[in-house]
Amino acid sequence: MQNGLYYISEEEVSGVKASLPDGVFIAEIDYERINSESDYLDLMGELFRFPVFEGQTGHSWDGYYDWITDLNWENDSEWFDISRNGFCLIIHGCNKNGYDKRFDPLLRKIVDGFVYDILPFWKKDIKDVVVCGEPKPFCVYLVI
Repeated sequence: MQNGLYYISEEEVSGVKASLPDGVFIAEIDYERINSESDYLDLMGELFRFPVFEGQTGHSWDGYYDWITDLNWENDSEWFDISRNGFCLIIHGCNKNGYDKRFDPLLRKIVDGFVYDILPFWKKDIKDVVVCGEPKPFCVYLVI
């Protein structure tokens, strides 16, 4: 499993999931149901189990980047077990009714965040930022 962003068809999704090693956390979202930045941030927080602190209201992009690059919840042994070999995000609905949503401003922001920040962090930068940090595979699949 190589860190990266990949384009696949709906027919390829089951093959991709079957090819992932055990212990890889798989999250799937339907981009058709994302109507705002807040929808995306809330959904990612739920899927990736971002901690919620008392008094916290809503999510921000800064908070999202902090949490998505710190997915080692030491106090959650179940999470640690299901994510021990990396992470996979599958975004369905990136092309529907002939409209290529890869040009949608929100999806572009999401993709750019992975390409320029999140995937490089998990591939290499974690060693320089996190004490005893070890790289983990993180793959994002856009279903077109």
